[in-house]
Amino acid sequence: MFCFQLAILKFKLVALKNGNYQILMQSNNRPRKIKMGTLGFVLFSIAAITFVPSQAEAQIAKDELWMRYEQRQAEHNEAGRVLLTWGVASLVGGGLFAITDISDFGLMTAGWGAVNTAIAATSLLNPTTFNREENNINDLLRYEQRYNRIIAVNTGLNVSYIAAGLGLAHYSESRRTREFGAAIFAQGVFLLVYDSVLLYLSSRYLEYISLYPVHFNGVLPDHNSYSGGGFTLKVQF
Repeated sequence: MFCFQLAILKFKLVALKNGNYQILMQSNNRPRKIKMGTLGFVLFSIAAITFVPSQAEAQIAKDELWMRYEQRQAEHNEAGRVLLTWGVASLVGGGLFAITDISDFGLMTAGWGAVNTAIAATSLLNPTTFNREENNINDLLRYEQRYNRIIAVNTGLNVSYIAAGLGLAHYSESRRTREFGAAIFAQGVFLLVYDSVLLYLSSRYLEYISLYPVHFNGVLPDHNSYSGGGFTLKVQF
C-alpha cells in the first residue's frame, strides 16, 4: 500500500484482482474511490517518487539546517553581548551623571541600564538551545515564530518610548520630568535600532526555515513529516 498525504487529502493505492488499481481518496473524512489502469498506476508512482529524497540528499539537507541554526545562535549571542554592553554603559554612565547637575537624567539612564543588563545577562547565561538528536525543524520554527512576534512588539513599544520621551523633554514644565524624558528618548532610540536589526535577522531566518523543508519532504530532522503554518506533507510506504 502506498499512502500519500497532502494537507487534508489522503490517498491509498490498492491493487485490484483484475490487474487494475484503485485510489481511495479521503478529504474531510469523506472517502472517494478513483480507479485507474496500469499506465495510470505507473504515472502516479513516478509522480509520488519525486517527493522522496535520497538518503544522501536528506543528510546534506540536515547538516545544512543545523549549520544554519548554529549561525543563528551566534547571532543571538552577539545580540546579547551588544545589549549587555549598552546596559553596562548606561548603568555606569547614568551613575556618573547622577552626581552632576543633570542627576535625574542620570538616574533614569542608570535604571534603564540595570534592566537591559539583567535581560542581556539572563539571555547569555541561560539561552534556549536545540540539538539535532532531540529536536526537529518544527521546534526551531515554533521558537523563531514566537521570538519574531516578541521582537515585533518590542519594536512598536520603542516607538512609543521615543514619542513619550520627546513629549516629556519638550513640553513638561518640570526640570526633573524633562530630564527623565530625555533619558527615555535616548534609550528608545537605541532600542528601536537594536530591535529593528533583530527583527530583520529573525525574519530572514524565519523565511529560510519556513521554506527549506519543502523540497526534501521533511526528512531533515529525522522525522517523516513537516508541519508549519498549517501545511503538512507526508509520504509513507
